Amino acid sequence: MEKMDRTEHRHLPQIDGLRGIAVLIVILGHLAMYDFGLGLEAAAPLAPTGVDLFFVLSGFLITGILWRNRGSERYYLNFYARRALRILPLYGLFIVFMFAVADRWLPALALPPGTHWQVYALFIQNFWYGHGGEMGLALGVTWSLAIEEQFYLGWPLGISRLSVRGAWAVLAAAIVVAPISRWFLAPHDYMNPLCRFDAIAMGSMLALWIATGNPGRRELRRAALLLIVLASCGEAVGILTGTRHYLHVTMMSAIFTGILTLSLESEALCRALSHRALRYTGRISYCLYLCHIIVSLLVLSLFPGTALSARLGRILVILGASYGVATLSWYLFEIRILNMKRYFELKAPVPQSLLTAEGLVAGADQ
Repeated sequence: MEKMDRTEHRHLPQIDGLRGIAVLIVILGHLAMYDFGLGLEAAAPLAPTGVDLFFVLSGFLITGILWRNRGSERYYLNFYARRALRILPLYGLFIVFMFAVADRWLPALALPPGTHWQVYALFIQNFWYGHGGEMGLALGVTWSLAIEEQFYLGWPLGISRLSVRGAWAVLAAAIVVAPISRWFLAPHDYMNPLCRFDAIAMGSMLALWIATGNPGRRELRRAALLLIVLASCGEAVGILTGTRHYLHVTMMSAIFTGILTLSLESEALCRALSHRALRYTGRISYCLYLCHIIVSLLVLSLFPGTALSARLGRILVILGASYGVATLSWYLFEIRILNMKRYFELKAPVPQSLLTAEGLVAGADQ
């Protein structure tokens, strides 16, 4: 396959679309579940499914970037600098706002007693609060960021030292261990990385296969369809046998990995996922993810009520305000920070020959 020698950081627009879908699943799941929306507790499993899609995308992008850049000059510096520029500035503002402003001055956002900012600064909140502790709704969304940061901590070293076979073995082990860990650690398995790394590992496997196996589009299509069918059957087996709690994350992650694979070979799917609204939502998804609970709780405090009309009106206000906050964050803050990435260039996560006709565009962060 044709190799990409250029080092400009580029991205696939369908990834933005999938990221947009992921954050919408999370937000709509929370709006359906909690009292600031519809209050339907049966919708609780919806939001974590969006996080699983985020994890698949993260594993795919990060592993692809790492593999294509391993052995390069400033391998670690460039990678960690870019991740720090993407994650830390907005996250830092979020933590400062929650502890220094919201907890003191905004009763709707008051934090539970015993909430420590140091835990969040170190990205260990999933361990600290994973066994029954309270984070509060607004801080609760950060558990997934902690798991991703824990993944980033060790995987660059693994990619630089492991052979292809060794990397495959580690990823396969992560996928096998995850449902077993959910079995043994239940009910404290929601935030444990051992129970969540399967989604990241599946995305990583796809990136590794593309980087080392040189699959053609026909192979990608066959693999994607087979994966979706097998994972759907696995989900059905979990439901019928009462083991869905342990298998669901793995099966949904496999389905998402199949959809991601299809988006790399299908012009039609790529075009659908590249819709302007989805891409824009994906572009501002980081702030949307962090701020939507804050916005929701504040809106609820200003517009209480349990009538259906009040709930639906509140949902519209929450969505509009969340998009507004995320838009301001993107244009006034995030994009200025991300421009500094030009000092830490990395190759794109996939070879140019795999990209669809509209698949490679300069722009936003991976």
